[in-house]
Amino acid sequence: MRAAPLNKAAVAAAVISLTVLAPVSVSAQVPAPPTPTASTGPDTPTTPAPVAPLPSGSAVPQAPAAPAPGAAASPSPTVRLLPPPGPDDPATRSFPKVEFVEQGVSINRQTAAVQMTKDDLNPARGYSGPTYMLPDPSNPRVIVAATADLRAKVCKLTRSTDAGLTWSILDALPALEGYPFCTSGVAGVAQSPIAFGSDSTLYYALLAYGEGEGGRAGNVSVALARSTDLGDSWSTTLISNYRGATGSEPAPSVSGVTGLAVDSSGGEDVVHVGFNTRFFPAPPEDSPLNNSRILVSTSTDGGASFGEPVDVNEFAKLTETVDGKDYPIVMTSSFGRPLMLAHDGVLLAIADARTPVGQDIPNRSNNYPALPLLVGRSTDQGKTWTVEKLGPPVYTGAGAMTGLKFTPEGGGAIVAAYAATPGDATTSGTADIVVQRSTDNGVTWSEPLAIDDDAPADNSTSFYPQMGVAPNGRIDVVWQDNRGLADFRMNVRYTYSTDGGLTWAPNVLVTDQPIDFNLGISFNSDVRQPPGVASTDTYAAIGWADGRLGDQTTRTQDGFSSVAQFAPLAAEGSLLAKLAAAFGGLLLAGLIIVLFVLLRRRQGPPSTPTGAKREQPVAAG
Repeated sequence: MRAAPLNKAAVAAAVISLTVLAPVSVSAQVPAPPTPTASTGPDTPTTPAPVAPLPSGSAVPQAPAAPAPGAAASPSPTVRLLPPPGPDDPATRSFPKVEFVEQGVSINRQTAAVQMTKDDLNPARGYSGPTYMLPDPSNPRVIVAATADLRAKVCKLTRSTDAGLTWSILDALPALEGYPFCTSGVAGVAQSPIAFGSDSTLYYALLAYGEGEGGRAGNVSVALARSTDLGDSWSTTLISNYRGATGSEPAPSVSGVTGLAVDSSGGEDVVHVGFNTRFFPAPPEDSPLNNSRILVSTSTDGGASFGEPVDVNEFAKLTETVDGKDYPIVMTSSFGRPLMLAHDGVLLAIADARTPVGQDIPNRSNNYPALPLLVGRSTDQGKTWTVEKLGPPVYTGAGAMTGLKFTPEGGGAIVAAYAATPGDATTSGTADIVVQRSTDNGVTWSEPLAIDDDAPADNSTSFYPQMGVAPNGRIDVVWQDNRGLADFRMNVRYTYSTDGGLTWAPNVLVTDQPIDFNLGISFNSDVRQPPGVASTDTYAAIGWADGRLGDQTTRTQDGFSSVAQFAPLAAEGSLLAKLAAAFGGLLLAGLIIVLFVLLRRRQGPPSTPTGAKREQPVAAG
């Protein structure tokens, strides 16, 4: 899986140049520190903004070498990577903004940050970010969140039963016996998406492998776990088993589980799991085995069994024109994609684009050109697909976790959120969180608009969005950004929309202190720990990875969360509620007794049959 990380080597390179410029000449332009203004907000320090990282695979551009004496000069390449260099206008590397207005609801209270992984007392614990968080559809007080113990390589579930005020790590593991591991590194998202189906059935998709497998050893399979008791127990099915491959011939191995979508519109849950494979040992560079495979397996019996996976790229027939030449493009599984959504019989999958092996768009400095995101659409439960462009060419190297949800608001719309830089920007080192809307079930899409409200001149980067939608249709989007921060410190920010994504609330700072990614288990690797959000009508619970309890020795990394509350939540289970219930029961019993007495009085004393003798009271004495 080709990642789109934020890594430290890329940041070092970005100090010299933010990206490759057009072939006429090569120059580097480093953003100047922002000038503090009244609009920066109380949470924005006036420290210089950091130089943002390059897309994955970027290299420092070099001036063309002079031709040898007597040799003909090489013609300049005509690759449309970026427009000719000129004055760096920050506005050219930002998308147009949405309208930020007061929404139909407002945040009344934001809770203090709490530790989600406090049950683990190991000082060297290292947990992935709670990227996937969901409320129980039948009880808004219950939240579940998927996480991975990155040192043990085991996927787990954390749960809150009091609307995010406290959390517990559950003992039951979703892994299949004999396939205990679900992640192979201390960096990168533990790709463990969760989703609810009918009757609060919880589904958990994850990698599956054992000792001696994983990584370059291959033999990684994919599984789906099901729970009907909110994670207290699991029933797990192997979707595709790639165990057992040996020898020198390349064999497929799952490299990421990036999508999980459940359609409950019919009589039984239809479950779709998206994943991708690579081949080990690695085939030659020009081998077609290196082409991206975007696989979707479908279950029509609630996850009990799965059909053979379908490769969405077999249906991709698109081209992208670059300097007058058409290049075929297909889906690629970059960081956290494809992400999937099933709604009302329609299945969507969104991913980045690339060219097939052997048909690369030429470039001089190993940079990927701007390409559109692609959206696959299926109306027959994943058997066949149409693949179209989601929007214009963009750069997505800044950590482009995608949020993809349906909201009934705004006339009903599917909304996609991702991090990107405009394809015609003069630099691609900063990114916005952008949204696109579809009101025809994914057939057509609006133009991308940015929902982060920072000023382009601030040179900050927003990345790794995640999305939730409340039952009332409110859309919640959370992400990380580095406004006013430097040295791998980030904050989590949040915005929401109550009109189907047409307008958005001003951004809200979530984290009570910056996340310091110089600490934590992933300190020396790519920063790939997206936040998560669980959306209910009365609150949005937001979680993130945080190394605040660690140091340079322990590299502790925990999950932390905070709750943005819109309205009071019923105090279910509290002493007051129990007393009220008891009082209500007594009151009801009293009313029944009173009604019974009144009814007896209306009927009068019971009649005595003729000839019967009335008993007289016995006198004391």
